[in-house]
Amino acid sequence: MTAGIGLFGAFTAYLASFFLSPREDSDREAEVADELRRIRERLDRLEGAERTEASGEG
Repeated sequence: MTAGIGLFGAFTAYLASFFLSPREDSDREAEVADELRRIRERLDRLEGAERTEASGEG
């Protein structure tokens, strides 16, 4: 019975470490950060064009 409880405890610890360990998706994070940077640059260009058109209309 003691061995069963010990085995169950070890298995539970393994599962906890599996779910709580940091993931190594640094490549994916870099891709997302790069895409976000490109979206921000595009938004800045669009906002700049909008400001230019708005000031020319007045």
